[in-house]
Amino acid sequence: MDKIHTNFENVKEFLSFLIDNEKVHLYDSYGRAWFYQDFNFYFKDLGGDSFEPTLNCLHLFKNEMHYYA
Repeated sequence: MDKIHTNFENVKEFLSFLIDNEKVHLYDSYGRAWFYQDFNFYFKDLGGDSFEPTLNCLHLFKNEMHYYA
């Protein structure tokens, strides 16, 4: 698997990426993670043990993000 870096211009682009890439986990450089699956968004915060079905920290869209493909 390759680590692919990406950046987003706005929240809409960030959420569109998640929807268009269902089940792909998107990470910021601090370890937060987001993904979209079965019409739900999931988020895991720093040091979190599991994903929660919620959208949090969308203001971080400008951080460098990466995913594995």
